[in-house]
Amino acid sequence: MAKNGVYGIKSFSFADCVDNGGYPTAFNNTIKAIVTGSLSFNDQAAQTNDVEIEDSEDPYAVLPTSAATKGFTIQTYDLSKENFVALLGYTSDEKKWVNEAPVESEIYKAIQIVTKDLDDIPSKTFQWSKMKLTVTRSGTIGKSGLPNLNIECRQMAVFNSTGEKVSGHRWGLTSEITSGSGS
Repeated sequence: MAKNGVYGIKSFSFADCVDNGGYPTAFNNTIKAIVTGSLSFNDQAAQTNDVEIEDSEDPYAVLPTSAATKGFTIQTYDLSKENFVALLGYTSDEKKWVNEAPVESEIYKAIQIVTKDLDDIPSKTFQWSKMKLTVTRSGTIGKSGLPNLNIECRQMAVFNSTGEKVSGHRWGLTSEITSGSGS
């Protein structure tokens, strides 16, 4: 019986979101040069506020104050023109300059992560149909290291054509799913 873990990142790809809660049929944009050990999950449980009363030791009511958040952060040394255009909204001009957008914009992408095989730990493919990306730059330009992009991915609510909330995340064993299997 195979172990249920996951090991290392084989690929981290993204694509434009699909309408009505679907998944893209292809994830053609692949991030290269992922910083070793940089993918970290940052899920947070929903926040609540206990309403207490004097004549009880237990909460009288529990009120939700914020929704749960699910996501992860990953770092890459891949400062390519393609990433600046797709992830930061930059544009390219006829003189070969890559220009920052004059206004901030929100970026939503579908994400796919494929893990590596290791002995009896099989590769898994994880897909999110809609994530909000926050991309920042950090690091230095010098002999002590390389600058990188920090990509924070936060899972967003996904709705079908009738407005019902549907699952926005799925995974499967890579060997058992077909490549590029969309909706």
